[in-house]
Amino acid sequence: MKPTEDYTKIMYKFSGKLHAVRTGTIHSRADVSVNTAMLSMLNVIDYSEDNRVSAISASMGITKSAVSQMVSKLLRLGLIESYKKSGNSKDKYFSLTKKGKDLVKEYREIHDSFYKSISEVISQYDEKTADSIYDFFDKMNGVFDIYIKDYIECKNDGI
Repeated sequence: MKPTEDYTKIMYKFSGKLHAVRTGTIHSRADVSVNTAMLSMLNVIDYSEDNRVSAISASMGITKSAVSQMVSKLLRLGLIESYKKSGNSKDKYFSLTKKGKDLVKEYREIHDSFYKSISEVISQYDEKTADSIYDFFDKMNGVFDIYIKDYIECKNDGI
């Protein structure tokens, strides 16, 4: 078994890369740059029937203010548009524009490719080792659950 400091170093390196993936900026083929939170919001808008600020806030586990700020940016970038439903002149709803749909499609392709690459790495191992890798990640989810519960303020339980 490797010394503890070797595990600590590799976990810090892994954590940094995971942070970059979760918070970095994505540059699209359509010459649009958005952060991963905005991409997550575009996905929520694409999949959800109720696309009001309050519903997006609840779905993403972020404040209405944060949703409003991102909505403003996404509107400026031409990735979403707002509309009102007949019989409800109070609430604004949002939908993806063609440009937004294209970006979400591109992002999903990148995302699928990323996870396919991970699967390809794991498939290089024999079944017993691959099962151990799965078991490791499953147990690490438990470690993260405890850490998040004890130390991190997080509205979204679906992380």
